[in-house]
Amino acid sequence: MPATAIAASGAVEFERLGRTAGFGSYHFSRETMRALEELGAQRRRGREVNSIFGEGVNPKLRKVRGALDSVGLPSEQLLQHGSPRLIYAVPLAANFRDILVGRAKRPKYLMTQKAPENGTLSISDYWMQRWLSPRITRPGILEAVEKHTLAHPITHGARVALPNRSDESIGDEMGILPEE
Repeated sequence: MPATAIAASGAVEFERLGRTAGFGSYHFSRETMRALEELGAQRRRGREVNSIFGEGVNPKLRKVRGALDSVGLPSEQLLQHGSPRLIYAVPLAANFRDILVGRAKRPKYLMTQKAPENGTLSISDYWMQRWLSPRITRPGILEAVEKHTLAHPITHGARVALPNRSDESIGDEMGILPEE
C-alpha cells in the first residue's frame, strides 16, 4: 500500500521476519486428516475446536495434535514436516520489534496518531478500492457470501460438520485397535 494512501511517514509493506521450523499437517492426506478430526472429536465426546474465526492460531493443528496424542502417537514428531515457510508482517510502527520484545514502551507509528480513526479509515478505504470493489462485481460472489452466517445454526464455510461415526470405524481406517 503506498504510504501516501494513509499519510504515513514510511512505507507500509510486508517485511520478511524469518521462517517457521517446518511444523504442520499439510503432509497428511485428506483422508487421514478427516479420520484424525473425527477421532479427536469422538474421543473428547465433542469438539473443543470448531475451526471458526476467533479460536486462536491454527485450530486444525490443535485438533490433529489432540487426536494423535489421544491414541498414543508422537504428535511432535509426526507434525514435523521439515518444510519451513517464510513469515512476513506489516509493521505499523518503526520500532515494532522493540515493542514486541519489551525493549520499548511507546511505538513510533508510521501513521499520524492525532486522529487514529483517520488512519484506519484510510487503510480501509484503500483496501475497498484496491481489493473489495473489483471482487464483489464478479458474478456469484455476493450470492456466495449471503450463504454464510454466524447466527445459529452456523453455516459459514469455515465450519466443519463431522459425521457421527463410532470410534471403532475411525480406528479401523487408521489401523488403530480399540481399547479393551
